[in-house]
Amino acid sequence: MNIAGNILSILLLAGIAIQDFRSRSISVWLLPAIVVTMLMAAIGRAEISVLLYPDFTINVALLTFQLVVLWLFVSFRRKAWTNIINSHIGAGDILLLVCLTPFFSPVNYFVLFTTSSILALLMVLLMRVLKQKTEEYIPFAGVLGLPLMVLCALRLILPDVVVFTNSDWFYNFLV
Repeated sequence: MNIAGNILSILLLAGIAIQDFRSRSISVWLLPAIVVTMLMAAIGRAEISVLLYPDFTINVALLTFQLVVLWLFVSFRRKAWTNIINSHIGAGDILLLVCLTPFFSPVNYFVLFTTSSILALLMVLLMRVLKQKTEEYIPFAGVLGLPLMVLCALRLILPDVVVFTNSDWFYNFLV
């Protein structure tokens, strides 16, 4: 079941990326589908035992904190309370981030979010240099899908090493 879940997750994430890069939006039906395939990938592993546990709460708190900081930053810059959903971050982007919260340890979730944010910023800078114009919307869900596809592929190759709910790799990297 792990192999099928990982392959389906990769295919769905590719679909999300393609849709988001083309139209700057994603189909709502892809979100529950990605949750199901990620659950399929976690079945039969130690990962399933820690899903929807304290890590989920921490990840939701982390995401909420980041969205509140973004909201306060935008409101401060505009000198008025501003609704950031669909003007600064898409509802699909937020929903995808929420859908991924139970599948990662807080460290891995933070690394995924940060990596995706850096990739999105680099992509925007590259697009500005190449096109000489600014894009109004960043396909963040599509950019988020790219490193996640790589992680799912690595989890197929190294199932005992790439475990989304275990942050040991990061601590070993720091030591």
